[in-house]
Amino acid sequence: MTTPQAPAPAPAPAGPVPAAPQAAPSSTASSAPASAEPAEVGSKPPASAQSSDPQSGDDQASPTLDEPGQGAARQEALRNAQHVIDGDVVGRDKFVFLVGGEKKAAICRLSPLYYERVQDAFVDPDGWDELREQFHKRRTVILRGTPGQGRTAMAVRLLMSTSTEVMYDLDPRVDLNRLAEQLEQGQHGGGTVERGAGLLLCQSGHMAALHGRALRDLDDALIKADARLVLTVGPDMRLADEELIEYLVELPSAPSYRRIVERHLEWRLGGERAAQELLAREEVRTVLDELIDEVTSCEGAALLAYILSEEPGDTISLARVRERMARRSLDAFDTWFEDLRDVDLRSFAIALAALDGLPYEDVARAAEKLRQRLAPTAQTLIVSPDSGQPVSRNRFRMPRRQLLELLRATVVDTEVRRPYGSVPSQAVAYKDRSYPRAILSQVWQGYQIHDLLLAWLTELVEEPSEPVVVQVATTLGVLSTFSFHHLLTAVLLTWAGSEDPDKREAVAYALRVPAADERLRGSVTHLVNLWFGSADTPALQATAARVHGLALAGADPEASLAALDRLARDADYKVEFAIGAGFIDLLMVDTTRFAPTILSTLLRWFDDPERTDTARLVFLIIANDLMTDHATTEPDTLSVDWPTLLGLAHNSPALRDLLIRIWCRMLSEGSYLDLAEGVIDGWASRAEGDRALLEAFARMVRAVGVADPRARSILRRCAVRWCSDDNLLPLPKAAYTVEAVLT
Repeated sequence: MTTPQAPAPAPAPAGPVPAAPQAAPSSTASSAPASAEPAEVGSKPPASAQSSDPQSGDDQASPTLDEPGQGAARQEALRNAQHVIDGDVVGRDKFVFLVGGEKKAAICRLSPLYYERVQDAFVDPDGWDELREQFHKRRTVILRGTPGQGRTAMAVRLLMSTSTEVMYDLDPRVDLNRLAEQLEQGQHGGGTVERGAGLLLCQSGHMAALHGRALRDLDDALIKADARLVLTVGPDMRLADEELIEYLVELPSAPSYRRIVERHLEWRLGGERAAQELLAREEVRTVLDELIDEVTSCEGAALLAYILSEEPGDTISLARVRERMARRSLDAFDTWFEDLRDVDLRSFAIALAALDGLPYEDVARAAEKLRQRLAPTAQTLIVSPDSGQPVSRNRFRMPRRQLLELLRATVVDTEVRRPYGSVPSQAVAYKDRSYPRAILSQVWQGYQIHDLLLAWLTELVEEPSEPVVVQVATTLGVLSTFSFHHLLTAVLLTWAGSEDPDKREAVAYALRVPAADERLRGSVTHLVNLWFGSADTPALQATAARVHGLALAGADPEASLAALDRLARDADYKVEFAIGAGFIDLLMVDTTRFAPTILSTLLRWFDDPERTDTARLVFLIIANDLMTDHATTEPDTLSVDWPTLLGLAHNSPALRDLLIRIWCRMLSEGSYLDLAEGVIDGWASRAEGDRALLEAFARMVRAVGVADPRARSILRRCAVRWCSDDNLLPLPKAAYTVEAVLT
């Protein structure tokens, strides 16, 4: 026997919605929240434990919904996680000094090959003469410029301009506050640093703690040694005190990358004539025009010139040149990562690869968890090399600015969505967006830490922050493209059948990545079909439903909609919640395309006794979780979150008819009435602070009230509750407006 069809909604009465009385702005929280935080997503009891008609006095337990708007927040986290899916300076002799009595730091002769390259292929930037004039006035100079600007080459060229022939490259870990003492010891103890030498220090790890007095002491030692010191720093490096400003020199912009390519070709081919002959060839000009816009640094321009000069004389292939440049970039990346020998640095680098783009605090906490796993014996104590006694671990040894400089990362101001609204935050990310995947590949395929890494990621999945869970699960998905079977058997199969809804969700987030890979899509589909047919294991069916919504619908949405329709029959509550989340995923991908189909499907389910329960709960999940930003005319407010279904009904008469008919069924048939009223309360709470939203809400309420007398009485009862003395967060505007349109 089918449930009686609600009457078709009557047209909304003409005329404006009555103006609400003026009142003090109320909280945006619902006067009767739709839910408390559930013990698990989808923690409703079996279908037999539904709430009954409120007039019957039956107060059985009801399921709980997530915080309103969680569907939109989940999609934002998925968008943020999507990007994860997507020459030697030092050579010759190396001397080791004990600096500061704590660690050994190396000082090396500058590579003669690099010296020759700068001497013969350097291109003077604009303002070079003024820069040389500033440089000659000082023994110590701090050169500040951006990465890729050619800072090291400019520093070497400036030293050359002072007739400095012997240059040393200092280890970035050297303590500049003790370098003056070291230079004096060198002068008195055999002179390992030659007189008249140039000392080059790139991206010092101690610049943040450097003070003017240390450089004054260095000046005296440099004069005695007839030496010069050049330090290069990034644009974000702040000076510790004002005395350092007199040592600071800003580097000019880099010269044209095309001019750098031409100059390097002249050097490598033995003269300007040979270089011009090569550049005159049509295929060379085509390759250069195609690739020069992809060059992002002076080093990249020099590399392009080197590859062009090494190509066979008869033909030059664009694809081959591009492939060689990519290979050299990978080699440079490998060298950079191998130089991160400190366990703290590597832990943060890996954590940032897994959580790239998330707030700095989340990444730092994850990095500390990983460090504790990588170095469990050094969690709290280290041993002093001087006394041999254990001392507390220094957590202030590396400020954030220095850490980000070494990791080639940056911090940007952003906003993050929380249950209480969007709040300002600082997100940390790699400057090169290819680094996260490259680091994950390097760690997984280059080291034997697979179990340790998976244990760490499993721990992070238990974090309360959904953006962290989404990003970590996406990281697992990336790892699965390297070793699908290992990830499946070690983690994903266990999680798919788990009673923990967060782990089931994580499986769906993870399988998004291999499902987008042509090599693995068939395996993911076969796996989901096996779970889909596990009628005795609702957790597996729920996971299959989430994978359909998150991973498989992109390739074949019609097939995923059909699969969710089949699962809806006599579904377990875990599966019902997964279907609701799957419909939200489809709506967030293309609301205009899928909204009519989904609302029509829900209305059809209301007439199917085997799917009626699923229809009610799925509709309430969508109505509660799905929110859309709308511009507002309210003062001091840029936008307000509208319930997405209400926004669709406001703009489309056809969708408005479907929504009204579903609300009539929800309110008149009794089941899940407590949840339905909670969702209505939530919509009213949002409408309280926005005039346009309140008008749209009132039109919907009026149409529902006209179409169904029982629904009208329930809505009026809600309005009375919104202004009750027992309500700590009254909604006077919404209550007055709803009462006016229903009377």
